[in-house]
Amino acid sequence: MQKISNNQIKELAGLKQKKHQQIEKKILVEGVRLIKQLLNYKTEFDCLICDVTKTDVLNQTDLDAANIPLFTAESFQIKKLSSTETPQPLIGVVKKKHLPIKKTSFLLYLDSISEAGNLGTIFRTAAALGIDGIVLSPGCCDIYNAKAIRASMGSVFSVPSEVWAPSCLNDFKGKKIATIIEGGENLYQTEFTSEDIVLIIGSEAHGIRNEILEQADIKLSIPMKGAMESLNAVTAAGIAMSYLKYCRDFPINEIRK
Repeated sequence: MQKISNNQIKELAGLKQKKHQQIEKKILVEGVRLIKQLLNYKTEFDCLICDVTKTDVLNQTDLDAANIPLFTAESFQIKKLSSTETPQPLIGVVKKKHLPIKKTSFLLYLDSISEAGNLGTIFRTAAALGIDGIVLSPGCCDIYNAKAIRASMGSVFSVPSEVWAPSCLNDFKGKKIATIIEGGENLYQTEFTSEDIVLIIGSEAHGIRNEILEQADIKLSIPMKGAMESLNAVTAAGIAMSYLKYCRDFPINEIRK
């Protein structure tokens, strides 16, 4: 392990800014758990920087097989690279990798999801359910935002994604399914469709914009009991994705036999 220099720290700290990420095509990621997950995704690392007082955390990662250059740094240097209030002892420099959408059996369209934690959690849920890809409107948060990466557990690097203007939905050949708070068909009474589908989720503050909602073939609502009027975008996306994906994998007509 080499000791990192102050000049290297200064250069790497620039990657906390989006403009430098775009120029260098690199991103900083933090934490043993996240880095282990990215190693599982075969994500390409430039290097890893470990707090010199906490090198025992390296025993929790399989770095020998990964063959990644490793540096040690003082705690104050780690703090300069961290974007969290309590810095993690292990920081990685990851090469930006974009996966374009190739399969369209089940897509998710996110309209103006601007909160990074929400965006990351939706990516993580989509990865767990095996969704083919996530389409983001131009108003969505950057998927390489540090908070989004952490909330996604690195799945922003593994789930294919693209940015589409609302008008691009017109070119989608399958069914466009929008989730709305009230007035839509009951989600749990929706019959399975073998067509390609894109599930549309709107922002918590404004829902789905009219220009997108007008393109929907089906509008669905999640039934709720009691006085609760709505669910947040993350919860609504998780429920709708899970149910529709289950119906796609196990058609309702087959289940009912």
